[in-house]
Amino acid sequence: MMVDMKVSGLTIDPLTNMPILVLKDKEGKHAVPIWIGLIEASAIATELESLRRARTMTHDMKHNMLGQVGVRVERVEVNDLRDNTFYASIFLARADGSVTEIDSRPSDAVALALRAAAPIRVAKKVIERARKIDLRDAARDQRTADPLRAAAVAGARSSSRGKDGAVGRRPPKPAPDLKDPVPEEHYRELLENLPDEEFGKWKM
Repeated sequence: MMVDMKVSGLTIDPLTNMPILVLKDKEGKHAVPIWIGLIEASAIATELESLRRARTMTHDMKHNMLGQVGVRVERVEVNDLRDNTFYASIFLARADGSVTEIDSRPSDAVALALRAAAPIRVAKKVIERARKIDLRDAARDQRTADPLRAAAVAGARSSSRGKDGAVGRRPPKPAPDLKDPVPEEHYRELLENLPDEEFGKWKM
C-alpha cells in the first residue's frame, strides 16, 4: 500500500551536518527523514525555491530529455528500506500508454518528481520501518559513507551568502561526537516535528 506524500522541506542533520529530505503525508501524521547528498539536496532546493540557473543543471537536463522523447514522469515511489538505506523507483509513461519502472535513489526520484509535478508515494511498510530504525545509526552510517560530502556541507553552510546571492542560514554548530549519548526519542522528535518555518532556510 502506498501513501501520497509531499516534500515538507530540507534541513540539516544536527549530528552530522548532512542534508535531510523530509517527506510528510498530507495530514502531517507521518514523517520520513531521508539522508541525501549535497548535490541532490541542491537540486531539490533549487526547485523548491523556484530558482533558475544560468546553465541547465543535471536534473533539469534529465527532465528536458524525457520531455523531448515524449516520456513523462508518471510518479515516483519510495518502496523499500533495508539496512538504513532507502530505495525508490521512477515510473515513466510513454505516449502509447506503457509504463516503465526505473530503479533510483529517493533523492534523484524526488528531484525529478518536483520538476514534473508528479506524485510522490511512500510504501506504508517503509513508513513503519522508518519509525523503527535507530536514527543515530542512520546518521552515523551516512557520515561514515561520505565524509567528504559531510565536510562539504559543513563548509557550504558556514557561508552566509552563495554565489547566486542567496542568503543562507546561520553557520551550524560543530557536529557533536556521535559517541555522545543522544536519546533516540529526542533525536526522532527533533527530525519529525521540526516546525515548517525551519524549512526552506537552507539556500543553495
